[in-house]
Amino acid sequence: MKKVLFIVFGGVNKPSTYYRVVQFLNKIHESKQDFVYEMLTTPQKPAVRHYPKILRGLVHALNLVKFYYLICYYVIRYADSVFIQKTILPQFIIRLIKFRNIPFLFDFDDAIYASFSEIKKKRKSKIQALAFMLKHANTVLAGNRVLGEYATQFRPDCEITPTVIDLDNYCALKNTQYFNYTIGWIGTSQNLVFLEMLVKPLRVLRQEFPQLKLLVICDKPFVLDDFTVNKQWRRETYIEDMLSMDIGVMPLVEDKWTRGKCSFKAIQYMALGIPVVVSPVGMNTEVVQDGISGYLASTDEEWVLRLRNLIIDRKLRQAFAIAGRKKVEDNYSLQAWIHKWYNLAIGEKKVVVWYSLISVLSQNLQ
Repeated sequence: MKKVLFIVFGGVNKPSTYYRVVQFLNKIHESKQDFVYEMLTTPQKPAVRHYPKILRGLVHALNLVKFYYLICYYVIRYADSVFIQKTILPQFIIRLIKFRNIPFLFDFDDAIYASFSEIKKKRKSKIQALAFMLKHANTVLAGNRVLGEYATQFRPDCEITPTVIDLDNYCALKNTQYFNYTIGWIGTSQNLVFLEMLVKPLRVLRQEFPQLKLLVICDKPFVLDDFTVNKQWRRETYIEDMLSMDIGVMPLVEDKWTRGKCSFKAIQYMALGIPVVVSPVGMNTEVVQDGISGYLASTDEEWVLRLRNLIIDRKLRQAFAIAGRKKVEDNYSLQAWIHKWYNLAIGEKKVVVWYSLISVLSQNLQ
């Protein structure tokens, strides 16, 4: 029976970890099984703000030492293969994996080689460690073409595997017959900066359509005048909350970081039959075919025009909803990708999964 060690970024509830690893393993668990796996999650910095900064740093350092020790232990005593999800590891661990002649796969769905902002520069040591991992990985999975092109600087081949959704969870579809003048956005608070791009276009539209609302599903609130409705993101309710949207938006500025994004918001909207308007940045231009499965918009004027068209044209909303759902079913669903993902991540054998999450051992020290 094959033994696989999964090393994932930030815990099983992190979106990238859940959608790129956990949901696949959960689905495979429903079928036949003949492999077992262990999962280690990267320790997060302590969030207890009243602790002195030096103490928080010491606790995090101890958690990292324990995390690296557990990786080494399982590489030496357990693993037949290793799956590393968006976690940059020290070179000595990669050398140990290679010394043990254990194949390892590296998966990433963000431009982790780039800075999210100019203020927070990516350390050179991190870039070098990422390049070392890409060079020595047996297989690399990249979330889109831009990330794949970066990876091929260090290795000749790379598999493009988009971040996908499970159609069994996205089975309810938006009823486009009814329109409640609700434009929606879903995401994490660090990306709210992109939603600010729509402040001016939405104010223009609100003058024309006074009943217009902005629905924001996020871990933190977003305030725009008096027409914003904020809902806390929860795994149990976010799909139901999204179905309150009449139009889904994904605004982005264009830079190295955003070109590496995997258009997951657009894929979520389209899976639920919600017509979309997105910025023509990175993978968005592949997911959304302008005028067929959604709209692309760059300038304030284009955002106003595209959103207005969808507000007033029910047949256009219906056409985008049908085309968008079909695009997701064929290209961005777990059902379309599960067999390829399994062959890449686990191997050719058919399997049954036993799940033993050892994050209990790697939880942050309190």
